[in-house]
Formats: sequence, C-alpha cells, structure tokens
Amino acid sequence: NDIILNRNLGRYTTLNNIDIYDDNDDDTRRKMKFEMDITTTATTTPTWQICNISSPPHPVRRCRISTSPVVNTKREQNKEEEEKNSDYHDDADNDENHDSRIVHYTVHGLAAESTFEVIVSARNSKGEGLESDSLIMSTSTSVPPNIPQGFHMDSKTGYSIDVSWSAPEDSEVNSYEAERDDWYTDKPFANFYTGKETTARAEKLLPAVPYSFRVRACNGAGCSAYTTVLNVTTKATGACTNHDDLTSGKANPNIIDSVANCIYDCAPQYWNGEQLFVGCTQNCSHTELKLSLDCSRCFADFGVCIFRKCPVQCSMNYKSNSCVNCYTKKCIPRIMECTGLPEYFLD
Repeated sequence: NDIILNRNLGRYTTLNNIDIYDDNDDDTRRKMKFEMDITTTATTTPTWQICNISSPPHPVRRCRISTSPVVNTKREQNKEEEEKNSDYHDDADNDENHDSRIVHYTVHGLAAESTFEVIVSARNSKGEGLESDSLIMSTSTSVPPNIPQGFHMDSKTGYSIDVSWSAPEDSEVNSYEAERDDWYTDKPFANFYTGKETTARAEKLLPAVPYSFRVRACNGAGCSAYTTVLNVTTKATGACTNHDDLTSGKANPNIIDSVANCIYDCAPQYWNGEQLFVGCTQNCSHTELKLSLDCSRCFADFGVCIFRKCPVQCSMNYKSNSCVNCYTKKCIPRIMECTGLPEYFLD
C-alpha cells in the first residue's frame, strides 16, 4: 500500500509560482489523494496553507498543502465500465487523454529568487505512503504586477470617500498604493493608503470639493502602472460648501483669519445693537472676502455667539487662550453646522 511518487519529478518556474508534475504510468493515481510537504524558509507556524515565505537565514518551517489530482471525468467513467471486463488493458501510448495522468499543482505566494525543498507523498484508503526524495527548486526573478481592475467609488460623505478595486489578473501582489490629489490646496497626488486590502477610505476631506484618485499594485519587483484616474466630488453639507464660496476661500489661504478680522472690526457695533453687528460682519465678509450672503451670515452669527457666551474671556483679546478655549467649546459646533465646514478646516 505504499507508493512513492518520485518518477520524472520536474519543475517549471514562472513569476513566483512553482509547478510540480508527477508522471504516474499505472492506474492507482485515480484512487489516491495527494499531499505535498513543502519545507520552506518561513517565519510563521506551519498551517494547511502556504506559509509566508522569506529567504534564509530565517528558521526553516514545514508547510503542508493537500490536493487531489485532476481527473479527466469522461475518461475515468469509461474506464470504470471497461474495468468490469477482465480483458481490459490500458494502452497509454494510444490514449489521446494520456495527459490526464499527470499530477499538476501550483504553489502560489512564494518569494522571488528563493530556494525551496519539495517532497511529495501519496495517500489512499489504506493510508499514506512513503515520502519521495526531496527536490530542490528555486523561484525566478519576480515581475511587477498588472494594473488593478475595476477601480470605482463605493460611497462618499462631505468629509470622506471610499474607493475599491479588484486584484490584477495573473499577478503576484504584496500591497496596493492609493493616492489622491487636493483641489482646494493645489496639492498633487499623494499617498493616503498602503496595504493589502482592496478598499481604502480617504478622510479629512472638504465638502463639495472635487478629488482625483488612482491606485497601483506592487510586489518585490516593483509596481504596476496606475489605474485610470477616478474623479469624485464630496457632498455639500452647509451654507459655505458650494463652488463659489470654496473658490473664494481657495483664493484667500487666510480666509478664517480674514473673517475673524471682520468680526473684530465690527465688534464696536454690537453695543449699538446686535443686528447692526450682524449687518456689519455679513457685509464685510460678502464684499471684501467675496463670500455668499448665506455663508457670511454664518460667520456673523458666530460673532454673536462669542459676545453672548464668552463676553468676559474675549472682552480684551479675542486671541487669548481663555477666549479661544471658550468659543471653541461653546461656538465652534454651531458654526460648523451652519457653514458645513469641518473643525479641521476652521483650525
């Protein structure tokens, strides 16, 4: 019951895969389950799947991969019927399906330019046979992967965008690199995700702003070309998240300080009447900073909140720590809701 499969054992290496063949001339292969014991230079504990592979001098681990031989169904059904006849004889030389006798298995996920020891044993209903002689084989130099497939947007809010893609075909991939640009700050493409997952989230974005995304696949030999650029605009969330107001804000990098100056310059009007202060601040933001009236009103109401909630802390210096701490706690949530701008933008 012991069968050693070590005849005509060969190899074929391409990318990071090793193909293992065994040419078995008799008929017993059909009834057996094959297992391949692969001794690798892995750093993880043995599992029933391929271990993470690395090159020496890391400790040698033993990984077992279990597989069944590929069977030509039509041929085997015919053979079962013919076996009932004692005169049945397998003439392999005349069988056009003789290739179905070759056991073929591919081990994926191996490291490039690494050496492995492969041992094959066979198993049937009586048990497991002896191990074959070991075969030393090496993977070839890896090549960069192909481009990821199906790059698209999954979902978006005013402050984040989720994108995903599919693994490239016929490629070994170690990681993916996703990039985005920033229209508001005029920053070019920059990485925001590196990892093995095929989905990524870009966060801390601005509402109603167009963003461009791209992704590529990488392995030890390099990276693929980037995907076609994906353009996505975040959702509008408030009075200041529209193209005109964002364009005005983009033209003035110190827009928040400029609005604060409007509030400060109009502060004396508050003591003559709250509505006079609101009108003064709104007009300053609208005419001088080119913000819409609705957006300007949000900042005017922010000034009113400061006078109402933090009169003592902000009476002398609106830039003092006590004033900033007070309006950050009591007024910033209100202006965020009105403008639709996130707190990290107002900072």
